[in-house]
Amino acid sequence: MILGFDIDGVMAEEDYKKPYGKPQYIWNNHYEKVKKISGSELLNQLIRDHKVILITGRLEGSRKITINWLDKNNIRYTKLHLRKKLSVGITHHKITEIIKEDCDCYFDNNRRIIKGIKAKIPDFPAYHFKSWREVYSTLEEIIRF
Repeated sequence: MILGFDIDGVMAEEDYKKPYGKPQYIWNNHYEKVKKISGSELLNQLIRDHKVILITGRLEGSRKITINWLDKNNIRYTKLHLRKKLSVGITHHKITEIIKEDCDCYFDNNRRIIKGIKAKIPDFPAYHFKSWREVYSTLEEIIRF
C-alpha cells in the first residue's frame, strides 16, 4: 500500500506560535527545534512492507532542515513532498501529491485539510490524525502489519 502522512502535528509537535510572515531562515530555525510526537516510530515498521509518503505544507526551502530532522528523529519514509511555492495552497498541494503518488490513504492533523481532500476526492480515505494509537487501529482495519 501507499500510505500518506503529514509531518507537522503528526510526527512533529504542532506549534501554534509559528513564524507566519517571517523569512524562510526563521521557519527553518523553528522546524529544527520542534519535538517528535511519540508513536511516529510506527512508520519504521510500516515502511518494511509499504510505501510511506510524507506530504507537508512546508516550503521547498525547508527540505534540508526537514530531512535532517527526520533523520535525527529516526523517521523513515519513501518520499518527501514539500510545497514548491507559497502561492500554492496547502490543501491543493496535498491533493495534487496524493493523486500523483496514488496514495491509498492519508493522515493529517488539520480538519480543514481533510475536509478539502474529501470535497475533491469524495471516496478517498483521508483521516483526521488524533494519535498514533488511532493510526495503528485504523491501519489494522485496512492492512495487516
